[in-house]
Amino acid sequence: MSDFDEIRFCFNLIADLTRVIAEREGIQASSHDLKMQHAFSKIRGFIGVVVPHERCITSFWMLFPEALRYKFGLECDEDIFVGTPEMFQGVEKEIIIVCGVRNSVVEKLGEFEDKDKILLTMSRAKSFFWVVGSSPTFMHHPIWREYMQSTKLISVGQYNNYFNFENHKEW
Repeated sequence: MSDFDEIRFCFNLIADLTRVIAEREGIQASSHDLKMQHAFSKIRGFIGVVVPHERCITSFWMLFPEALRYKFGLECDEDIFVGTPEMFQGVEKEIIIVCGVRNSVVEKLGEFEDKDKILLTMSRAKSFFWVVGSSPTFMHHPIWREYMQSTKLISVGQYNNYFNFENHKEW
């Protein structure tokens, strides 16, 4: 999985969540974009994306499509808070997405290698905690391995078995 794939997967999670909110809330609007903007306004500021390196913050926003920014009605980068584990010190969000960009068996997990930073990251979510990245790389670390073995895994890429968020009603 490439950085682009992992970041795109994060966008898809946010888009799927926004669609589910629009459907569940019965949001009506004159256009699909307005419907999505209204739905996203209900979770604006509630999402945090934790990345392993500070340089990944820029990559995340560079790869975030302008069309999705418009569709969600993003007004500023704080609408979806993106930062390293240290930047999440004292910050909690309803939804935390760990985006393991730039990780590999060679590069490892960056700041997600440190036990204190892992525990800090895991403690930032109030309701949902999703990990997006190379599962073989995460499985090399004992804390991540234990977490991943105790949760539901969805594989993408060569396995091609990603399911949209709305198909996981039990979450």
